[in-house]
Amino acid sequence: MTMRTIRNAVVSLYKFILIALVVVMFLVVGLNVFSRYVLNASLGWADELSRFLFIYVSLLGAVLAYHGDEHVSLDLVVGAIRSRRVRVAVRIFGQALIVVALGFFAYYSLDVAISARNVSPALYIPMTIVYGVMPVAGALMFFMAIGKLLTIIKTGELGDPHLAEREALAAAEALKEEAVHWSKETPSSDASGKGR
Repeated sequence: MTMRTIRNAVVSLYKFILIALVVVMFLVVGLNVFSRYVLNASLGWADELSRFLFIYVSLLGAVLAYHGDEHVSLDLVVGAIRSRRVRVAVRIFGQALIVVALGFFAYYSLDVAISARNVSPALYIPMTIVYGVMPVAGALMFFMAIGKLLTIIKTGELGDPHLAEREALAAAEALKEEAVHWSKETPSSDASGKGR
């Protein structure tokens, strides 16, 4: 078994868990809506459970989005930098900031999760379990960010399959603008004297 096969299996299992959490969340919310408006009896635990599931789905989904480079980024600005060295330096600096931010998030969210001593009012779930997803998600993204930083340092690119295409388009656009600029500066042979 190769490392890529193992990684793909882990990502598939992770996606399955996320999908299961979303399905359970929708079922709980649907059951609560049915109970409240049809049976006139609200389920006290459903609101709380759906809120906790939403927290888990949001944070674990953020990890999956970060793994696939699907978070919003300003690639257009970085891709417009003409010098490859400057572009790589900006990417390294940006990724290093992400590593630091995720390190702080993982560390301090672990502190929050460990220090939580109360239980939830309806389900009596220890809040450490609810808050525990924060350091887990933070740690996962932190290690991914370190891997991405090392990839940028090694190759100069993040591994985005469309990155080279976007950079080529940005370079072609810059060349086109330069050509238009030069054509305006040099007088055309057709425009000299004809049609006057």
